[in-house]
Amino acid sequence: MKAISVFFIISFANIAFCTDIRLGTWNIENLNTISKRGFPELKGGTQLKPRTKSQLNKIAKYLNQDVNADALILTEVGAENDNSFKQLKHIMNRLNGDWQFHFGTTGGKQRLVFAYNSKKIQVKKFSS
Repeated sequence: MKAISVFFIISFANIAFCTDIRLGTWNIENLNTISKRGFPELKGGTQLKPRTKSQLNKIAKYLNQDVNADALILTEVGAENDNSFKQLKHIMNRLNGDWQFHFGTTGGKQRLVFAYNSKKIQVKKFSS
């Protein structure tokens, strides 16, 4: 088993006024435009096509209305090509605030992503 470590240091803007910070994690299940999703390794397993823009919009709506996090760790984000990056950017551009994200450098075709609302969180140092 390969261990993946991500270290980050965050500082909170106006800490005296900051009462809550919401952190979340989500296995977004193979967010990319090449591979099909699902469990192909299981006999009879169903494979789903890559997500459509409508589905990406629904993910953003869910993150805004239900999760309402200030920072997210996303697992299984595709790193195969620029289109995977575009899917993640599509979601981030629809979230409330000004979202930034960093891909981890290990994990092969699927990466770990640290995303945060830069209006609430300021990243001082990021290394993976």
